[in-house]
Amino acid sequence: MDNPYAEIYYWIRSHVSYNYDTPIIIPNPSRFLDAYFKVYNHVQYAGETAKLKRGDCEDQAILAAAMILNCWLRTEGKTRPIYVVIINGWNDSVPVTHAFTIYRIC
Repeated sequence: MDNPYAEIYYWIRSHVSYNYDTPIIIPNPSRFLDAYFKVYNHVQYAGETAKLKRGDCEDQAILAAAMILNCWLRTEGKTRPIYVVIINGWNDSVPVTHAFTIYRIC
């Protein structure tokens, strides 16, 4: 395949499974009433997603951005602007979020 962006996309599609975030229990500092609270959105580093081979949309978008930046550094010796975009919305009365990577290829 001659398109490095397509290769990165297909590598992520074939090696990283989609995994919804599970709540993480975090201890509260002692000044709060509750001893613990739940964090429902956990964002992974690109290396974590690659190692675990699972992640949700923002984890996969961050991995894609890191792989593209690495490709640019190896082939061009420099990077360009790249963005991970997160969109919040509603599906009926349920909040939904999606993330993706944007970059200029020209």
